[in-house]
Amino acid sequence: MEPAFVATFIRLYNQALEGQRAFVEGSTDYEELGLIWWEATFETARNDQNDIIGVSYLIRNVTERKIKEQKIIAQNASLLKIAHIQAHEFRAPLTSIMGLMGLIKEHDYNAPKEYLQLLEQAVESLDVTIRHIVGNIDDTVNPQLVSGS
Repeated sequence: MEPAFVATFIRLYNQALEGQRAFVEGSTDYEELGLIWWEATFETARNDQNDIIGVSYLIRNVTERKIKEQKIIAQNASLLKIAHIQAHEFRAPLTSIMGLMGLIKEHDYNAPKEYLQLLEQAVESLDVTIRHIVGNIDDTVNPQLVSGS
């Protein structure tokens, strides 16, 4: 048992001896195995007369679950970032395109070169934003593509 966990173990063991279920989650770094996530449950053990006779202690490996949880957290962060980009960074080039299209319509679709150049810049800006979003999605959904695994 890790020395840092001894005080927690004793506290939760005593809590279970008082009839209260206790639960703790943590991790231990086993250098050769890497980081292992675990959860420990302390439950009161009782006899047929419902007297407390001890404590049942169960610890199990939850590393796979924690890795999945961390992936979901990263995906949610990516979605929030994408939502921010959509709400703010898309609006600027899109507003420029809409404004320029209004001016072009006023000229009966015979646009001056300057309008078309501005339209081209706005479209390129929108393309950069879309590529940025797709890159974020790829990095989150397929991180091995980024790391080269």
